[in-house]
Amino acid sequence: MNLVGIRELVSFSAVVTTILQFLSGILVCKQYVVNRTTAESSPLPFICGFLSCGVWLLYGLIKQDNIVTFVNVVGILLMISYVFVFYNYTFKKTSLSKQFLVSLVFYMFIM
Repeated sequence: MNLVGIRELVSFSAVVTTILQFLSGILVCKQYVVNRTTAESSPLPFICGFLSCGVWLLYGLIKQDNIVTFVNVVGILLMISYVFVFYNYTFKKTSLSKQFLVSLVFYMFIM
């Protein structure tokens, strides 16, 4: 296998494993739906995931790297959906809203 083939294989593997890691939030959200509460869970992993994907998305756009851009668009969409599920089942809606707003302000600041 030549270097181009290896590069493509590593790139594809990175995309698949990263998206699989992003999908791990589905299991957490499933428990929120089943239990009908987030209990004492923190939304921080989802908010930080959203923020991280946003920063990586900007990087991908700046570098004109379609693979990085694609993976992080998927990540942003998943993290936002996880935050919405969390919001629906938490009793700390105000706190979650403030945390998400801070992440949006930070993201807008670095744009």
